[in-house]
Amino acid sequence: MKKEVLWTKDFLLLTVTNFLVFTSFFIYMSTISTYTVQSLGGTTTIGGIAVSIFIVGVLLARIFIGAWIEQIGRKQVLIGGLLFYAGLSFLFFFIHHLLPLLLLRFFHGIFCGMTLTAANTITPSLVPKKRRGEGIGYYGMSISLAIAVGPFLGMKLIHAEQFTAMFILCSGFSVTAFLTACLIQIPVFSLNQTQRAELKQWKWKNFIEKKCLPLASIGLLVGFAYSSVMSFISFYGQTLRLETYTTYFFLINAICILLTRPYLGKLYDRKGVHFVLYPALILLSIGMVLYSQTTHGLGLLIAGALMGIGYGAYQLGGQTLASSLIPPYRMGVSVSTFFIFLDAGMGIGPTFHGWLSKQIGFDSMYTINAALFIIALIIYTFFTKKGYISKTEHYEKTETTGF
Repeated sequence: MKKEVLWTKDFLLLTVTNFLVFTSFFIYMSTISTYTVQSLGGTTTIGGIAVSIFIVGVLLARIFIGAWIEQIGRKQVLIGGLLFYAGLSFLFFFIHHLLPLLLLRFFHGIFCGMTLTAANTITPSLVPKKRRGEGIGYYGMSISLAIAVGPFLGMKLIHAEQFTAMFILCSGFSVTAFLTACLIQIPVFSLNQTQRAELKQWKWKNFIEKKCLPLASIGLLVGFAYSSVMSFISFYGQTLRLETYTTYFFLINAICILLTRPYLGKLYDRKGVHFVLYPALILLSIGMVLYSQTTHGLGLLIAGALMGIGYGAYQLGGQTLASSLIPPYRMGVSVSTFFIFLDAGMGIGPTFHGWLSKQIGFDSMYTINAALFIIALIIYTFFTKKGYISKTEHYEKTETTGF
């Protein structure tokens, strides 16, 4: 039987758009705390807040856009989010004080959240149903590549104190993402009157998908623990005197994800979510332990490889499962719920870790975070045995429309 086509023009364009947005996202995330301290005179705690407040904006957008996306239109949300995300990027050139920076980071996060929620909701509808895990796996490779390119570029520029060049680069990525998104044709679901009326109601279920909560609660822990690496690797590298290796940390991290993503997507389709998520949480924990104890560059890079594979596998498995738990007209709410909790962990984490690292040091902080991945594994096992995490797929026919 002939396989359905996966790499359509629209799927490719969305993947490229996602890569460009996430590249700018990770440049900011890996450098903004250092920029806050070195250029604006803030403390490491304020640097953590500069990371966290962006994620808070993303989180708020996910909560509301997940409920409204089918009413507004998936492409309208994608284009609108990218337009303002790109526009606000140019305001960084005029920031010279901490408060304006924090406000800009917050609103930038809101429009980034709109964009990512739309893109993550659109993705499953652009891939064949029987190749959904594989398709989302390939789509996720754009994030993996961005994890390599973004921090690598950011670290190079931040070490050279080229902050203006960094903002020019991020603005360029954002504008290009907007232009590529305008070319995408997106499948839409025609809501009937009952469905439209349901989504218009201000009810809890229209903002948070109950069926996704067990999975999403685990994401809260994963995002919280992993944010400590994303936000403070520059400072940690200085502490270990391994600055050169931290530049290549995310490059190795992403190469390993790129090599394993296609296999993991196919594994999900053949064997199911448990064959992806169990190894993901184990690898995250082992990688974090090594990361916390290493004093050599090689150990740092091996830790990056293990955590990259683990985090990439968790995100792939979680997003694919979240998109399969519900009927298509509620896909936006379910996928949004998964990322709301993941982003909440990423948002809360940097502020807390900025404070905790001062109290107990980076190595002890990362050891604690390794334990959090084990706790997440135990919780996942509990939910699985109780039947709270299971896969029930719903599909409806779609029609393709332009913008």
